[in-house]
Amino acid sequence: MMRASSPSIGTVESENRNCRSGEHRNEGLFIAKGPGIAPGRLDRTVSTMDFAPTFARMLGVEMETDGRIITEMTSGV
Repeated sequence: MMRASSPSIGTVESENRNCRSGEHRNEGLFIAKGPGIAPGRLDRTVSTMDFAPTFARMLGVEMETDGRIITEMTSGV
């Protein structure tokens, strides 16, 4: 069982049934914390393709890619 806790959003947990640390599935678990990232949970699934343009935006760089920016992570940036 993988578990992460936060006073802001409570506990998020997931069972690792594949014995692989990254799970390698669409419904994986990703946790982010930092300046400009509001606490909360997403009500939707994002693609792993969305991480690169999101991190680029957070670093002040724009990039062309098939992924879409995860706006919930960049609204305060």
